[in-house]
Amino acid sequence: MDDESQIPKILDDGLPATGTVRIERLYAVGGPVHGVSRSTVWKWIAEGRLATLKLSERVTVVQVASVRAFLKAASDRARHANVRALYDGNSSPASNMSSGTKLDSD
Repeated sequence: MDDESQIPKILDDGLPATGTVRIERLYAVGGPVHGVSRSTVWKWIAEGRLATLKLSERVTVVQVASVRAFLKAASDRARHANVRALYDGNSSPASNMSSGTKLDSD
């Protein structure tokens, strides 16, 4: 099949436009949360932050839409913390990361 319409579209985050991906793809090199440990991703799943589907005893996939929603929420929290730091007179907005901007905290 050489028809380009049959090829899944890949967005900038390395995930397909829709559907599901295996959990390992999230934290793999080039994945959307590269640098985060496997146990952290499973913690997010246990907390209900990522919607999953169990395909078999050893295969779990995550819904791409839930990954993007999670990443957007984390990005919004980080942006909010940086703006707040600027209003508070903090010369280094990145130093305000302890105010809930980490991906694995609320």
